[in-house]
Amino acid sequence: MFGTFLDITGTFDNVKWSPLISQMNKLGASLGTTRMVNSYMHNRWADLSFEGIHYRRRLDRGCPQGSQLGPTLWKVAMTPIFGKIPKTVTTKVVAYADDILLMIGAARPRTAFNRIVMNLDILTDWARMFGLEFSASKSQLLSLKGGLKAGYSVNFYSRDDAPMIESTATAKYLGVCLDSRRSYWEHKTISAKSKDMYGRMRRLRSANWGMG
Repeated sequence: MFGTFLDITGTFDNVKWSPLISQMNKLGASLGTTRMVNSYMHNRWADLSFEGIHYRRRLDRGCPQGSQLGPTLWKVAMTPIFGKIPKTVTTKVVAYADDILLMIGAARPRTAFNRIVMNLDILTDWARMFGLEFSASKSQLLSLKGGLKAGYSVNFYSRDDAPMIESTATAKYLGVCLDSRRSYWEHKTISAKSKDMYGRMRRLRSANWGMG
């Protein structure tokens, strides 16, 4: 089992609005809801004044972070993924906000790598439709089961000019540092460093109180 941890460049700022409306219609959103969202996106501008110069640009993309509607718009953009890559015995997509994990299993690593590339083609097409782009250099590939050591890589998609995703010994997902043996040894290292740091702080605090 291999996990491909994908990084999207400028996620929330780059989602195109026109495919969002199309996707809402596919999901069966009511006419009133679609009109309301379309009105929200219509005629929006970004203004910036810097050193006496005023800049103004019309917006046609983005899910405003911190807004009430932004998370819902992003969910709408994400929904096609699960239709294009349905869950099977050997394939599963896990997504939380903009963190996407593609899990692929196979009896042989080469078969798994081929399946990874095939599904990355699908994800790349999805990203292109919504004006998004994956960063291969920031994405990670990890053996989740089977103990295959880092040192291998796969193409990000099936074209000849595709960048490579390099395997790693650990991968961080939703704040958890994963490794192929599921030992969480990196968390133990962080814990030991934290205890040492807090111990020094307590000793320093005690010394300061003693001087007072």
